[in-house]
Amino acid sequence: TLKWTPPSENVDGTPLTDLAASRIYGGRAGESFGPPVTISNPSVTRYVVENHAPGTYEVVATAVNSAGMESRFSNMITETVR
Repeated sequence: TLKWTPPSENVDGTPLTDLAASRIYGGRAGESFGPPVTISNPSVTRYVVENHAPGTYEVVATAVNSAGMESRFSNMITETVR
């Protein structure tokens, strides 16, 4: 289960007032990310990842505003599925 706190500021430090969605990108460690999972409800702060084969995965997230502009990647997390 991935959990996060929604951002409260834009990249330039101004208040974020129009958060529209979150995107989660992931893939096997050292490989390209697959297509993102888009969570269109900005109040959702949890996502359950299912049905992954054993291995090490890297995950990042972005925030999307109402104009469709996407933030930079969050800090990467690495998890191992056994």
